[in-house]
Amino acid sequence: MAEADLGLVLRHLQSIQDDMRVLTAMVLRVDHGQARMSEDIRLLGNELRAMHQQYSRFNDRLVKLEGA
Repeated sequence: MAEADLGLVLRHLQSIQDDMRVLTAMVLRVDHGQARMSEDIRLLGNELRAMHQQYSRFNDRLVKLEGA
């Protein structure tokens, strides 16, 4: 069995460490993107509910005016 060159092992470990940094950064970017997307969807839902309430009030006023 050939002896392991410690320099070679160190270079491979550094390469693995670099790969892990890249993969971790990618996962964090996706995770933060999903968090922002969830917040955007929540805010969009709030806006949609507010628009529906506004439309309902407008409709109630229109029906009242037509009945007068």
